[in-house]
Amino acid sequence: MEPLPAVDLGRFAGVPGALRARPAGRAALRGYPAAHPASDEPLAVVVAGPSGTDRRALLAGLLGVAPAYLRVPPESFLVLRPAATAGVAVHVPGRTGGAAARAGVAARPPDRTGTFRPPRRVELSGPEPLLRHFLLVDTPDTGTLGVAGVRVVRDAVRRGGARVFVLPADRPVTAAEVTLLAELAGEAAVFLVGVPGADGTWPPAAEARRGALVDQVPALAGLPWLDLDPAAADTAYLRRALIDWASTEGLRRASRTPPVVPGFGGTVPVAPAAATSGWAERLDRQVRDCAHQLRREIALETAAIHLRGVQEIVSGAGSRGLPSFLDREAEALSLDVTAACDAELDRILDESLGLVFGEAPDDGVRLRVAAAVAAAGHPGAGPLHRALLLRRTGEVVPLDGPAAVASLPSYPWATATTILPPLGVALDAGCFAHWRSPEHADPGSARSWLQRALREIELELSREVSRRMAAVGRALSSVLADAIQHGRLRG
Repeated sequence: MEPLPAVDLGRFAGVPGALRARPAGRAALRGYPAAHPASDEPLAVVVAGPSGTDRRALLAGLLGVAPAYLRVPPESFLVLRPAATAGVAVHVPGRTGGAAARAGVAARPPDRTGTFRPPRRVELSGPEPLLRHFLLVDTPDTGTLGVAGVRVVRDAVRRGGARVFVLPADRPVTAAEVTLLAELAGEAAVFLVGVPGADGTWPPAAEARRGALVDQVPALAGLPWLDLDPAAADTAYLRRALIDWASTEGLRRASRTPPVVPGFGGTVPVAPAAATSGWAERLDRQVRDCAHQLRREIALETAAIHLRGVQEIVSGAGSRGLPSFLDREAEALSLDVTAACDAELDRILDESLGLVFGEAPDDGVRLRVAAAVAAAGHPGAGPLHRALLLRRTGEVVPLDGPAAVASLPSYPWATATTILPPLGVALDAGCFAHWRSPEHADPGSARSWLQRALREIELELSREVSRRMAAVGRALSSVLADAIQHGRLRG
C-alpha cells in the first residue's frame, strides 16, 4: 500500500430517512428504539479500547503502514476509507470552506491562545485493498469518552456493523467499557482482541480476563478472543475474519431494500373514503403534538447535560475541559434528536398512509411516498441542511448548506437522499480558545456560561425541530392530497 500521508494534526484546530430511523440514546430521548442500519450505510469496523497506541498499532498492522501515519488529535475520530491516491481531510465544525483540508495545505495559524478547535473527524484515504471491503474507524480512548462519547461510539458501531475491542494485557476492563460491550453485543459483530502489555509481554493475569469479562457480559461467551501482537505483523487471522464478516453483512443489508417491481411508477390504490377520513387534520395535529413532545424531551436532556457539566467543572477536568465536554454532549444530543425526528416521521407516515390507502402499504409504495415528500421541496421553510454552532458569547448561529452539516459528525452520515437531513450541533473554536486559556479558569464563570449556553442550545434546537417537522408535514400533506385527487404520486 502507498503510505498514507504523515500529518501531525495534534494542534489542528438511497433510502429515505423516514424508512431508517437512527438509534436513539439517553435520558429523555431514550424511548426511541434502535433501528437496523440501512442498506445505503457503508460497512465499517469501529476500533475501540483504552490505549490509542495499541489501537494504532493494530490498524497499522491491518493496513501495512507505520503507526505514525495514523496519528490524530486524541479527541478526534479517525476514518480510513478507500481512494486511488493517498490523502487526508480534516472536518472541523464551523469551517465549511476549509473543513476538508487536503494534504499538502498548510495548517492555519493558531489563535492568540495557541489553541485550535479539535476536528470532530479526520479522514485518511488510500488504495489499501482491505478498505474496499469496509471503512476502518478509530475512536478516542474509552476512558475519555464519558456518557456522551459512549453514545457517539454506539451510533457509529450500530451503523457500521462491527466493533473491534482492543485490550492491552496489562489493562483491566473498566465499568464504562463493560457497559458499552453489553449494549452492542447483541446489535453488532464484536471482535475481542488482546494485545501485549506496555512492556511487550503477556502477564499471567491476562489469561483470566476473558472469563471475567464474560461473567459481566454473558452475550460475549460465544465470541472468539484473539490474542495477537501487531508489532510482529500478527494480524492475518483478524484480517480474514473481518473480510468474512463484511461479505455476509453486505449481502444481509442489501436484502433489506425492496426490489423495484414493474409498474413502480404507476397508480396507487387510494381508499374510497380517503377524502372524508380527516387524514389532513389528523396529520396536522400529529405534527404539532410531535414537535411539542420533542421540545419537552430536548429540555429534559439539556437539564441532564447541565448536571453532568457542573460535575465536570467541579470534580473533573475543570473549566479547561468544559469545551470538550460540551462539544461531545452537543454531538450526542444532535444524534438523539435526529433519531427522534426520524422515528416520529416513521410513525406519522405509517398512520397517514393507512388512512389514505385504507391499509398498510407495501414497501414499494412507502418508498415512493417518502421519495415524493423528499422531492416536493419545502417552500417557505428555509434550508433544511443546517448546523447550529455555539459561539463563545453563548449565541447559537445557524450554518446552512450540506458542507456545513457534513463537517459536524465524528462518524460520517450516509449520503443518500433523506426526508430530513441530519441535524448537527457543535462549539466553535472561540469556545475552546477561551476556556482553555489560564486566564479563564474560574469555576463560577464556567458554570454560568454553561447554563447560558445550554439554554441557547435548547431554544435553537427546539425551534429548528419545530420548523423541520412543520415543513415535512406540509410536504406530506401536499403529496397525499395529489394522490387522493389524481391517484398518482408525484416526484
